[in-house]
Amino acid sequence: MSRPLRLRLRQGIAMVTLDAGPANRIDDLLCAALWDVFGHLSRDPGLRAVLLVAEGRHFSAGRDLRRIGAPEAPPGFDALCARIEGFARPVVAVLQGPALGAGAALALAAHARIAAPGAAIGFPDVALGLLPEPGATQRLPRLTGAAAGLAMLLGGKVMPAQPAAAIGLFDAAVAGDDPAGAALAQLEDWLAAGLAPRPTLGRRDRMTDGAAWMAAIAEQRAAQRAAPGAHFAAARIVDCVEAALLLPPAAALAIAQEAQAACLAHPQSRALRHLHLAERRIAPELLSPLQAGQRVPGPQGRVVVERLLMAAHRAKGEGDPDRALAAWLAEGARMVEEGLVRQPADIDVLAVHGAGFDRLRGGPMHAAQQAGLLRLRNLMRVWAQDDPVWTPPALLSEAVKWAAGFDALPFAAPPAVVSPA
Repeated sequence: MSRPLRLRLRQGIAMVTLDAGPANRIDDLLCAALWDVFGHLSRDPGLRAVLLVAEGRHFSAGRDLRRIGAPEAPPGFDALCARIEGFARPVVAVLQGPALGAGAALALAAHARIAAPGAAIGFPDVALGLLPEPGATQRLPRLTGAAAGLAMLLGGKVMPAQPAAAIGLFDAAVAGDDPAGAALAQLEDWLAAGLAPRPTLGRRDRMTDGAAWMAAIAEQRAAQRAAPGAHFAAARIVDCVEAALLLPPAAALAIAQEAQAACLAHPQSRALRHLHLAERRIAPELLSPLQAGQRVPGPQGRVVVERLLMAAHRAKGEGDPDRALAAWLAEGARMVEEGLVRQPADIDVLAVHGAGFDRLRGGPMHAAQQAGLLRLRNLMRVWAQDDPVWTPPALLSEAVKWAAGFDALPFAAPPAVVSPA
């Protein structure tokens, strides 16, 4: 297996280049390689600084969604960021493309950041019901202040270089066809001016106004109370940014690590990650490609949506949430059996995008699976004694045989999944 980075030394400056495929995903192999190279460089008495750059169109697109939640091999991402942040020589990250999620957290662990053409930074994690990397909830607001940091973490949007620089995330920008060379020249200028390591977790210049910080916390909590549906990850993000002000860095980071684990295990995150993958696998005749920020059911998708809405309306008068969910489940399973859709996850996507089903529940098939397919099937058998409309579909009876429910059944192979940017 090829090494996911390259090292070049030039006049006391180490250029460490991420080279882990087209998106430089953060994984165990890349973390171990970075850990080793910074350990090696720490023993170089002639080293003056480290320039962290990347090959390809992304600085790093973060973690692969399909690996989120898998056990990390030592040293782990948090330990790697701490090693970079505590490095005895200045570490400067050069973002020549987007740095997202864990990729953005890695850039924040450096002592300074340079924006090259195409640079952008963002934390889309909240859209998947996840806390951004624990270190990001602590380092980002130290650079931007609480209000701007919370807006980034809770909004999940990717911020281009210019507005990101305006809130404190970039220290310089370079242009031209050789961003690494231009960044090297900028670094030489900084070193001549006395650049020294500047750990982000040690910075307090954006934290001097405690009242403003807590006002930003209170504003976000009020907005969440007023919003429909409690978003678990968003509330935990606010807690972590509050801890950044009130607690020593090590204690605040420990709270953020606990919050990250809680978000990962929460049903909302499981639902949102399920939908995220399903949206990338669904056929275009069922759901149109993203246009102007919207995806709408296609012609065949609209047929599915109409049938789902009719089933939901049929159960609406019952006033029983189990019957309501079972109605969605039964009609969805029948349409899978009929071949209108390829798999139950397609039903979930169309129910969310076309029929108003709560996204935080992951769609009706996923929600039914979380509620217990066996329990719902047994209830339907009782109801079917009065009305055959409740007769459990064969697909449901097959799914209850497996612990993983619908996820264990062999449907047609989906197209290749592109993990989140």
